[in-house]
This record gives sequence, structure tokens and C-alpha cells, in this order.
Amino acid sequence: MTSKKAASQVSEKTAAGPFKKAVSGAAGRQRAALDAVLREAASSQAAVHELLGERQLWWKACSEAVRTDPDWLRSGPAEELAAWIDATAPDRSADGMTPAGHAHLLALALSAPEGGAAEHDDALARVRSMWAGSGLLSGHAAPGPAQPSGRGVDGLPADTTERLNAVLERVPQLPGDEAERSPAPDGTLITAALLMAGCEPRSRPLVQVPVVFGETDPEDGEEPGATGVLQLCEFPAGPPGLYPDPRSMTGLRSSDGQFATALGRAWALAGPGRGSRCVLWRLVITDRPALPPRIEGPSLGVAFALGLRELLRHPRTRRPSVAGLRGIFYGLRPRTAVTGALGNGERLTGVSGMESKLLAARRKGLRLVAPAANRTDAANAPEPADVKFAETLRQADRYARRFRTARLVTAMALIAAAVTSGVVVEHRESAARDRLTTAHRLADVSEDLLRSDVGLAGLFAERAYRQHADTLTRRALFRAVTESPHLTGSVRAAGTVSAVAASGGGQRAVSGTRDGDVEVWALDNGRFGDYHERLGRFPGPVETVASDAIGEIVVAADRRTVKVWANGTTSTAPRLPDGQRPTALAVSPSGRFVAVTTTTSEFELPTTLSVMDRTSGRTRHLRLDDMTSGPTALAFGGEAELVILEDAYGKWSRISMKRLTRTAGSSLSFGTYNVASALAPDGSHISYSNKGSPLPVWPARGKPDAFKPDLEAKTEPGLTTALAVSTGGSHVATAIGSTLRVSRTHAPGGKASDPLTLTGAGTVPGAPSASSAPAAAGSSRHPATCSTCGT
Repeated sequence: MTSKKAASQVSEKTAAGPFKKAVSGAAGRQRAALDAVLREAASSQAAVHELLGERQLWWKACSEAVRTDPDWLRSGPAEELAAWIDATAPDRSADGMTPAGHAHLLALALSAPEGGAAEHDDALARVRSMWAGSGLLSGHAAPGPAQPSGRGVDGLPADTTERLNAVLERVPQLPGDEAERSPAPDGTLITAALLMAGCEPRSRPLVQVPVVFGETDPEDGEEPGATGVLQLCEFPAGPPGLYPDPRSMTGLRSSDGQFATALGRAWALAGPGRGSRCVLWRLVITDRPALPPRIEGPSLGVAFALGLRELLRHPRTRRPSVAGLRGIFYGLRPRTAVTGALGNGERLTGVSGMESKLLAARRKGLRLVAPAANRTDAANAPEPADVKFAETLRQADRYARRFRTARLVTAMALIAAAVTSGVVVEHRESAARDRLTTAHRLADVSEDLLRSDVGLAGLFAERAYRQHADTLTRRALFRAVTESPHLTGSVRAAGTVSAVAASGGGQRAVSGTRDGDVEVWALDNGRFGDYHERLGRFPGPVETVASDAIGEIVVAADRRTVKVWANGTTSTAPRLPDGQRPTALAVSPSGRFVAVTTTTSEFELPTTLSVMDRTSGRTRHLRLDDMTSGPTALAFGGEAELVILEDAYGKWSRISMKRLTRTAGSSLSFGTYNVASALAPDGSHISYSNKGSPLPVWPARGKPDAFKPDLEAKTEPGLTTALAVSTGGSHVATAIGSTLRVSRTHAPGGKASDPLTLTGAGTVPGAPSASSAPAAAGSSRHPATCSTCGT
């Protein structure tokens, strides 16, 4: 076992202490979300990904505490949690400042009591020194003065404003050499302090420029090159200049100086309006789990220049402008990536790594705009690609833009509808009546377009709903959003759906809500209709539900109790061990046996299996000493056997119903990168996801080899929020964002077929445990809505 893996396992076992200490106290909304992640994450690595990844929960929790609870930041538990995040984060730098430490030091300085800001001078100097040595700043792109603009701070609490001003007054007096005391590092530190205090960047316009990377140090099995997005937004409160977003770019480095030079040249070509504007940038890698630690070379210069020109065309104010209207109908192409270095003036110079960049663009189906000097590299590439070659920045800008015809059509249709409806009327009542008429006409147009152009139908439906929100426009908007070649219908639940299950034949669907309701639907002419039956209610959110083969026996549980219904009537429930909570449920195909696994609430040990025989009412118990954490999935293999799975390390056991003894089992050692796991409904196969492809599938028999799965399934890589395996292991389904993918399994090395893609009605959230993941993978779970797919 490597030292890194051992440390990861130790941190998982000892995580409960820092979690509880760090989140104690009166928590706000962000701290409550942080608390939920620390409590419910599948592993330590998964928790750190939520805290430091795209959600930025650690930064948001620190920022919230600066404004509402400074004492929490000055307490020991907050510092211990920051240290735990640093120790657990993968690939952390041994010599640089970590994202967790960066946020914590800033928050501590901003939480200092009156007269105490000077005590944090050394910490602030460390933050500024880190940015000065990052290679991500250019003196030409941040000429100064390094002072906040004074805008965007009106909404901060008075005491927060006083502490922020005390920190900003200390910046010119911080110790450091001449390079560290220059406008660019000072401006970055001021920007970070303003963001931590609660000042917000403008959400619109947000400029996104697709980019490609050449040498990215691919790991084993990864293809060379990578694609990503350069995002730029304006920060009204910050000092003038171009700065990396401190919330997400901490830890990125550049050492050759060419990247900083490219920033300076791009800023110089951004246009006359750049002088007093503060712009934040960030990079997002779309086909890698995280940013690389280093970024070198000048090849992002053209992307920065085009993005800055697009952003700075918009005026500072939010008033309508010619530039704003132009941006609506003529903007950057979302499927065109840009690479190239800036020479003298607007001339483009060649870049390295073109072969990898061409391969990366081709994999993602992107057109590439590249310098004309790289024309020979493209001609010698092993595979052809869609490339436009530009001599100057003006030419590259022309290739990277397009007219947005759908928006033009929508605008003309709206104008025509407004004219024919008589929008301009003399009295308020007439104006309201005309808005209603226009909205309903737009809704009718949206309904007609659903058969030919779903995207354009969505634009009409959105405009109709904004024009006048009522039942008709709301229905048109919902139909446009949920329209899909595979979506056959939807049903409305009593509240936010938290757990879903289906009978073995798919004739009945059972749902549980966060409000505690348990409901069941039956198929009507091949679809689930609006009529359904409410079985009962729990005092807390429903955690998991299960059903027999025909949907007559339904079992559900919250975090404390289990309830059983037979043909819609409350029935006898299994007797659970004292002091233990249920984690997973299953019902045998005939409905004779009801199985429940339970653990203690605090340490998840001991784990106990309770099986009730409904014919006799007797409940038997079996202590599962081989399980290291609470089981997350149960499945009956007929009436004689039960398979149990816990997803922390992939341990599974096969239990005989006759004697209630363990007859088989082993461990697949999923590890800390497991983001989802699944057990087939008949207990025959097991799978898990670490965000890669293909997905491995093992049989739940013998001692399967974790590195040699019997089956594989091709799918799209990404953060899987839900996973399911079909009976017999012939298919695997995944949910990534709002998209479901169903893949046919095959033998390793065999011919793989592309997955069937099913678009849903919104983002499919992660299930609280793997036991509910199979249900979530078969349906979309939304507030008060459960959709079904006709596949």
C-alpha cells in the first residue's frame, strides 16, 4: 500500500472528529451545505472535491462567516478543518499555499476585531507573495493604482465594511520585496479580500472562450491534449486590471514568463475601455477532473484578447446599449476553440503542441482557429481537423464569431407578435390584456414548434412565461424544457422527490419525498398517469424505498423507522435492533421476506441485517462483522438468497435465507475515488464509477478481481451522480448532470457500442447512498416532479 493511499484511509476513519468540531455553532446557509457534505459524502476525497471543486463550498462558508459569524473563524475547529482539507486534498503542493489555506488566512484577517488587523500582516504578506510568484500576473495588465473602485460594497454589513477597510489600509504597509509591492500582486490581494468580504462579480455578461491545450502530462490511458473554457467577468468593486479569480485559480502556476507576457499583450489590445475596469479570469478543463498544476507558454494570448474585447464592449452600467444588443445577435461561437500567441501589434505567431491540440479539438468536435504560421503542423497531423488559419487578431475575431439566427428569428417573431397584439395601448388595463394575449400566442407558437425545433420552442416558451406567468405559459415552458425523443411523460409528486423504486416488471413506481410522503403510481396504457395512491407519511425525509415484483408489498424508511404496506394497507414492520438506524431495504420477489440493514448513527458499527418473514411475522438478525461501514444496497436473488453491498470499499456478501448465514463474499476495493456504485436488482452484478470510462462490471460470485472486470460498458466520462445495473448485468445506466446514458455491456477487449443518450427535465441530483442510486438512474428527480423515459 502506498503512503498516499494509507493516509487517505486514515483520514476517512478519523474524519468524524474534525467534521463535528468544525461545523459546530450557529451555521448559515453555506455552512449548513458544508455540514451536509461532510456528513453525507461517500469518502473523504469526495468531500474535499465538493469543498474545493466547482461548488467552492469552503470559500463560500468562510466568506459567509466573515459577514455573519467571525468568532467561528477565530475558533480552533475552523483551523482544524482547514488543516484536514489540506491533508486530504489530492496532489497538494508541498511548498506552495493551498486553496484551503488561502481562503482561511484571508477570512481570518477580515474577521479580526477592531484594532487587530495589523496582527495578520504576515499572513496577508504570504498571500500576496504567493500571487507574486505564481506567474499568473502581468504588470502591463494591472498597471494600477492598486485601490478598490468603491463600487459594489453598499450591500455589505456595516461591521464587515469596517473590517474590510482595516485590511485594505494594511496592504500598502505589508512587508515584502519590490516585486511583491507592485500593483499586480497588491491588486490581486485587494481583489481576493473584496470577494471574501462578500462583494460579487457581475453575473452578466459572462464571456466564455473555448480553448485547447497541448502538453498536459496525460496519465496512463489518457489521450494527449485537452479542451477547456476561458471565462471572463467584470468585478466592479476591484482595482483596474486583469486578475486570476482567487476563488478557483489558487494553486495554478506558470514559470516560463511567457504566459504573463501574453496577458499583458492581450490587455493592451482589449480596447480603449479597459483602463478603469477590473476583469477576473478562470480556466475550466472540460475533459480532465481538475486543472493541471502548471500552465506554460503564450498560446492563450489570442483567447484572452478576443474574450476581453467581447467583455469590454459592454458598458459598466446595466442599461441597454448598442454593444449589448450586438452581443445578443452576433457573438463568439460556442463550438470554436482558439489558440495562438500575440506578436507585435495584432499579428499572430505560431505555437507549439499543435498535434495534441488538433487531436483534442477533433475529439470534442470543435472548430479550431489557429495562427497561419502553424499551417504546416496541421497539414502533417495524423488526422484531419476543422481549422481556420488567421494572420491577425482581427481575422481570428471574425472566424470565432457568428450571427445567432435563432435569436434573430425570435426577436422578429416577438416584434410581430407585439405589433399584431397592440402592445402600445392607452390604459394600464389594456396593456395588461395585450401582454396576456401576446404571451398566449407565443405559448401556442412554442407548442407548434415542438415537433420541428425544440430549441426554438424553448425560446418562445421562455419569452411567453416572462411576458405573463400563468397556467398556460407555465405549461408551455415545462413542455419545452422537458421535451425529448425519449421522454414519454411526467407525474407530479407531493413534494421534492428523495427516493424512487420500481416493481420488478416496471408496472408500478414508488416514490418518497423530503416531506416524508410515500406514494405509488401504476401504469395506465403504457404511461404513469396522474392518479396515484398516498400510502403514508414519515416525520422526516424518506431515505429509501423498495417493492416486490408486482408492487403490492412496499417498504420505506427514514433515518429512524421502517414501514411496510401490503396492498395499500399498513402492515407489520421488521423489529430493528435498539439504537440503530436503517441504511438499505429490499423485498423478495414474492413479498415474503423484508430485509433491512441497520447501523449505529455515529460510527456505522455494528452493522446488522434484519429479515422478517411475513408469513410468520418473525424477525431474525445477523451481525455483519465483515462490513466496515453501513451497507448501501440490498438485492434478492430469488427467494433463497440476499446480496449485500457497501460502497466504501466495494465489499459484498451473499446471505442464505434458509439459515440466515453468509455463504459467499469478497471485497473489490473501490478506493477513495468512488463517486457512485450500483447492485443489480437480482444481486447478480456490481459496478462503480470513478468518473472514467469504460465502467467495470463484476459478477457477485466467487472472488472477482478488481483490476479484471468480467464486463465493461462504454459511457461518457464525468462526475456520475447516479448509477444502475440491469438484471443479469446486460446494461448499465449513468446520470451526469441532466443526461442519462444507457450502455450495453461487453467483454473486455470486445466491440463496444455507443450509449443511448436520454435527455431529462433537469439536473439529476446525487443520491444520498448507493441504495437509491439505481432508482435515480432510472428517473429524473426534481422538486415535486418525477419524469419517466420510454426506453
